[in-house]
Amino acid sequence: MFDYTPFILPLALIFILIYPFILDRLTGIVKKHKPLVCLIILIAAMIISIAGRIHPGGPSGLAMATVILFSTLTVSSMGVLLPHILFREQLPGRIRTGTILISSLAQIPFLFAMFVHPESWAGGPAPIFADSLPGLGILFDAIAGDAGYGIFFTSGVTIGLCIEVAVISVVVFGIGRALADEREQ
Repeated sequence: MFDYTPFILPLALIFILIYPFILDRLTGIVKKHKPLVCLIILIAAMIISIAGRIHPGGPSGLAMATVILFSTLTVSSMGVLLPHILFREQLPGRIRTGTILISSLAQIPFLFAMFVHPESWAGGPAPIFADSLPGLGILFDAIAGDAGYGIFFTSGVTIGLCIEVAVISVVVFGIGRALADEREQ
C-alpha cells in the first residue's frame, strides 16, 4: 500500500496558493456581478464551515473533515480575493497576480493557527479565540464571556479568519497599488 502522508503538506500548500486563483477564474464567469457571486460563495462556505464544526457527527469522519477543511479554505481564500475583486481595475495584471500570490502565502499562518490548536479536538481545552485568531481573538474573547461559547466561538473564528486574511490582503493590495503608481511615473 502506498504511503501518501509525506505528500499531504506540500499538496496542501500548493492548493492554498492556487485556490484563490481558481476561485477568481470561476467567479470571473459572471463579469457583471462578480462581487455578489463572491459574497454568496463566502456566506455559503461560512455556513458549511460553522455547521460542520458545531455538529461534527455526519456521514463519515473523513468526509466531514474534508468538507470543513474545504469550506474553511474557501472562507480564507475569499478573504484573499475580496479586496482584489472590489478594486480589480486599479492594478495591472502582473502586479495583481503577485499581490494575490503574496496574500495567499500570508493566509498560511492563519490557517495553521485555526487547525492546529487542541480546542478543536474532542476532549481538548475550552476554546480561546486568541489562540486561533491572533488579531481579533482578544476582542472576541472579551465579548463572548462564558455564555454561548460554542456557536459564538465557531462563528467568530470563521468570520474572524476571513476578516484577518482580508486585512492582510488589503495591506498587500495597497503595497501593490503603490508599486503600480511608482511604475507609472
